Amino acid sequence: KKGTEFRFIYEEYVAWARRECKIDFEDIMDVAIKIAKQKDVRPCLRAAFDHILTDETQDLNEKQIELLQLLSPAAVTLVGDPDQIIYSFAGAMPHIFERLQKIWPKNRVVRLQENYRSTAPILQAACIALASDGAVPKNMTAAARWRDEGGPLEVWQCAEPADEADAIAKE
Repeated sequence: KKGTEFRFIYEEYVAWARRECKIDFEDIMDVAIKIAKQKDVRPCLRAAFDHILTDETQDLNEKQIELLQLLSPAAVTLVGDPDQIIYSFAGAMPHIFERLQKIWPKNRVVRLQENYRSTAPILQAACIALASDGAVPKNMTAAARWRDEGGPLEVWQCAEPADEADAIAKE
């Protein structure tokens, strides 16, 4: 029954969107790709960009990569951290940087090791946690301003999210 209800609601939504000439976020990518693939449009789009920069590259999905390829001039800068993928539910892929290196083999990888946001104890714990999860080993260091800051980390274990919130509030 739930599947039938959802299908009905979705079909009504699609019909309404067509009547009203509306598109949702997912449709934007489809429309952009369709336009960028047109032989008479693609050269104009590519000529419009000398360089393309993407931030949070680790969160790109297949459609976004396809559009980036269609638009990309020779120079592409991809900024991101493979250990910070948060949009896997929307199609982000764990090995995206390896894939993008094959698409743009002339790109150079620059690893930023100095961290300006966290203290040394936090970074040491993060490196250990990431290494235990099979991530590429990192050698992050705290920026000079934070290097001598921060005491030992505390690990709390809470049974419920509400308990965690209470513990943080009391701290």
